[in-house]
Amino acid sequence: MVARFTQEDVYRGDGLNLYVYVVNNPLLWFDPSGYKKCDRIPDGEDYYDEYFEPQELRNMRAEIKKNGVIVNTPEGERTFTMEELQIITDRMHMTQHGMEERIEDGITKYTYTQNGSKSPTALTIANKHVFLSLAGSVSKNARKIAQDIFGEDNVTVIPNSKKYKLDSELEIKKKTIIMSQEFIKSGLNERKGKFANKREKEIKKGGNLSKNINDKFEFGDGHAEVKGIQGIKDTKGFGDDAVRYSVQFCSHLSCPSCSFIQMHEKVINCTGFSENTRNAIYTRNYNI
Repeated sequence: MVARFTQEDVYRGDGLNLYVYVVNNPLLWFDPSGYKKCDRIPDGEDYYDEYFEPQELRNMRAEIKKNGVIVNTPEGERTFTMEELQIITDRMHMTQHGMEERIEDGITKYTYTQNGSKSPTALTIANKHVFLSLAGSVSKNARKIAQDIFGEDNVTVIPNSKKYKLDSELEIKKKTIIMSQEFIKSGLNERKGKFANKREKEIKKGGNLSKNINDKFEFGDGHAEVKGIQGIKDTKGFGDDAVRYSVQFCSHLSCPSCSFIQMHEKVINCTGFSENTRNAIYTRNYNI
């Protein structure tokens, strides 16, 4: 992707370099008017796609947004809001990987460093217990943030070696589904086609979109979200039943592979989906 104009910009109000497009960062911004960079990342409910997420999960997330999530702490059960749990997740990721600061329209915003962009952190709550997982290993400092809030006995860290196990059986609408690699890939190809159609509509509106989306719809068994799901299944006293309607937060917007598995496992995604951005990007602003 070329992050600059190929000829001088006719607009003179965006810095001295007339060849720069959105300060050389088209992943975070785009410029539909030609006169002002705009945040590429949608806010709030725009993260959720009503066209592929089951209504049941959408309704349950709405209840969570209204009533919060009950989690065990050293002082007993406590209700946390969605915002509080997202802030905790973001702080764990920021503590482990650092952050970048920028000023946009007079507002200070924060997002990950380049290294952090490749290593999402997930916080999953099942049966009021907290599970931490990362596309890598959870650092001691990140773990300490969770343990200081929820208590050491109420936090389980999923090992880096954990992978999502294929060929498990799930019951979907009274039918048994085998989560084979072929089934997941077929589902991702279907969703890639729908996303491509949506992208073509954006291009016709004048959007400046990346053409390469194939790599974003690849199956990943070691991503933070699905590590958390498998970790719950493999933890004594939890298992498959505890995964169903568990609540998950992530430092990133979930990739198509993770969101596909979340929906079939009936995990409630409270952060959002990359497919609901213009380029299926995973980047979002920290809540801190």
